Amino acid sequence: TILNTALSAVGTALIAPLQVGVIAYVLQMVRGGSADLNILKNYFDNFLNLFLISLAVAILTAGGFVLLIVPGIIVVLMFAMVNYIAADNKDIDVKGALMASKEMMDGYKVDFLVFILSFLGWMLLSAVTFGIALIWVVPYMEVATVMYYEELKKLHEAK
Repeated sequence: TILNTALSAVGTALIAPLQVGVIAYVLQMVRGGSADLNILKNYFDNFLNLFLISLAVAILTAGGFVLLIVPGIIVVLMFAMVNYIAADNKDIDVKGALMASKEMMDGYKVDFLVFILSFLGWMLLSAVTFGIALIWVVPYMEVATVMYYEELKKLHEAK
């Protein structure tokens, strides 16, 4: 059990910077900048902070699901933009990322849930094709989510 937890923590530490780097890459493309894959390695310099952010979200989400299913879903939706905020603000700390996501998602949790559920058909298609459709579906979902983040950010800045 301890070995499993340690391996999971190491996996999260390695995946978190890569995931945030991919988001930063897509953000660059969506904003019309030149897409440079070297941006992926920039986030490994900050892997401890990104790992702590991922760990905090995992602990809060698990706590929400321990309470019941609905609070768990609310927590997931509340912190859905944490990685996007971390990609946009490389030097943000754990508390800042969590609070920024909470503020950004305030009033938009149901809207984001509907947005995520709109991909259900694509996920079913991916299951039917034994994952082959994921080659197209995952980038489509990531770009759509980055664009959602961009619009949510504009709305949040307008307040």
